[in-house]
Amino acid sequence: MKSNPCDGSISSSEGSFWNSIKSLEGLFIICGMILFLVKVYQNRFPMTDFKVYYDAARHFLNSDNLYNPSLFYRFKYPPCSPAFFTPFLLLPFWLTKVPAFLTILISFALILRTLSYWTNQETRGWLGVVFLMAWAGLVQFEIHLGQVTFFELLLLLWMFEYIETEQNWKAGLLYAVSLHLKPFGWTIALWGAVRGKYRFLMHSAIFFVILCFVPMLFYGFSGTISLWQGFFTEMMDLEKQNLSLFALGNNSISSIFFRWTGLSGMLSESNAKYIGSLINLAVLIIPLMLLFKKDNSGNARLEGIWILAIIPVIGPSDQKYFFLTLPLAWVAINRFRELPRSAKILIVLGLTCIGFNIYDLWGKKISHWLTDISITGVGGFFIYLSGYYTSLKESEKKLSYAPGIVNLFNIREIRIFAIVIFLFLVPTIYFKAINRNSGFICLKCHEIMIQGNRHHGIKSLEGRPICKSCGSANIISLDEYEKMNDLSSKTVPAL
Repeated sequence: MKSNPCDGSISSSEGSFWNSIKSLEGLFIICGMILFLVKVYQNRFPMTDFKVYYDAARHFLNSDNLYNPSLFYRFKYPPCSPAFFTPFLLLPFWLTKVPAFLTILISFALILRTLSYWTNQETRGWLGVVFLMAWAGLVQFEIHLGQVTFFELLLLLWMFEYIETEQNWKAGLLYAVSLHLKPFGWTIALWGAVRGKYRFLMHSAIFFVILCFVPMLFYGFSGTISLWQGFFTEMMDLEKQNLSLFALGNNSISSIFFRWTGLSGMLSESNAKYIGSLINLAVLIIPLMLLFKKDNSGNARLEGIWILAIIPVIGPSDQKYFFLTLPLAWVAINRFRELPRSAKILIVLGLTCIGFNIYDLWGKKISHWLTDISITGVGGFFIYLSGYYTSLKESEKKLSYAPGIVNLFNIREIRIFAIVIFLFLVPTIYFKAINRNSGFICLKCHEIMIQGNRHHGIKSLEGRPICKSCGSANIISLDEYEKMNDLSSKTVPAL
């Protein structure tokens, strides 16, 4: 499919990724469907992150408290975000996993399609498959937990598209929504200020403020203020609980620097935090300074995907945020032949490190060791460094424009999407019935276990079932767990 940068038209020769299994998006959709059915059959599809949003949406409509620091799975996002998940309440949680799963799957497919438009489809074929394999492990983890990183990344890609085409109000709306879902995209505001995108920032601020007061529909003015106070309290509490810079598995570049150089045993935690802040500041400021020297005719998408790659490098340290380096790696692969040797080495090392830690390939011991040494963080840093060549240097391969969000899917694909939802509901209901009493969860470590002849998960001690991971006997069925009221029923006072 080729797009016309002038009118956004699509070539009719390739109207759909459903037409060919060879397409990268089609391959991902098929693999995702198989993964879903297998996980539902095994009753190992918790989608715990999505459940946090689901419960928050329920309590949002009931004007209940959203923030409870005593919970294991805590709601730690802005008060407006539950409103985006209220449509999922039309189905019980175990059944609404189907549309939630497909939303995640389709979001990632649209990311791939958008990037394909940008690079004129030149990353298809075996190179595209290799690229997808580099993120296969993280993709599976994203789906397993039901996270929203894909959806937010899609919003940010289209935000940069709208900035470049000077549709600032659309870009501002998408940016405001992304900040209310998960506010990790704050670096984009700094980029906008450096590059003089003041209209974009103005529209973003307007939409952000409007969304701040959406909870007033259910909580009133004083209740909304109380929610925001709870959110900031939650943020301060989580800041205290963040991984130590010396902790194993911390993927931030400052932590990797201290642990890999041996300085973690020579410095105090307070001194390390000071030095770590300087390292993070340098990682953030250097690209902004280089971009500040460029003229204003720079490509917003090329610059933006480099800014996105900064976010996981300086923190948060969760592996899921390294999906934000994916667009930069995609464009780098597209321009691989014209990159200098040093940039090629960085990209190869980056993709290798990110895709190397496959649990089912290496086993528990090696996989945990790779996690402890932060191999994913190292890969993300290599990709970030490649941004100097990818985002700053001129290239003969110019980015094309996508045809518009509403045109990414044609009518045939929308019909197929509706049919797939229905077809997935049927086996989900069936597997729910036969697995109702076979799935268990440990209330101490939250390990999910399967009981049965084929799925060995629960061990026994003197006839009592215990958790296979921590040995706790405090386990209940998944059916009971899903019915638990995870949040306090304390109502926030409203005017």
